Amino acid sequence: MNRTTKVILIATLAVAAILSVAFALPAGRKGRPGKGPDLEKLADNLELSEDQIDRIREIRYDFEEDGIDRRAELEKAQLEMRKLMDEDDFDRGKIMAQAEKVTTLESEMKLAKIDGMLRALEVLTDKQREELGELRKERARQMGKDRDMERMNRGGFPGPGGSPGMPPEGD
Repeated sequence: MNRTTKVILIATLAVAAILSVAFALPAGRKGRPGKGPDLEKLADNLELSEDQIDRIREIRYDFEEDGIDRRAELEKAQLEMRKLMDEDDFDRGKIMAQAEKVTTLESEMKLAKIDGMLRALEVLTDKQREELGELRKERARQMGKDRDMERMNRGGFPGPGGSPGMPPEGD
């Protein structure tokens, strides 16, 4: 993987992590389990207008539709790479070229996700973006508490150095 690809991949992952809550909007009014806050709840928290809800919903639909095609193309490329690697007399050049194709498709998918997130953020006012940032921070705090509880339930200790059956250092 060349330096430019690495930089793009790292930047993509960083932006995706920061904006994940902003685009964790299910397409439907009632939401889907495991996909973040549903649009109706987010609309209430951010006081979104009906126009904003409609625009965000349309962005989500476009993203999902595009994602179907991208995932299919990626899966085909991955299958082709497995086929090339399973050959008894494999061709290193073909495998490396196919690996580059898979990497490019994965990168394009990540960039498309970031584009969708940014498009959704552009629908929000400055105040709504600020409130969304606060919601994201609260969600991160809650997820941290949930992880600590999970560790305790497994017999470990919460926080740094806490692993199942082992007290934190210094205790």
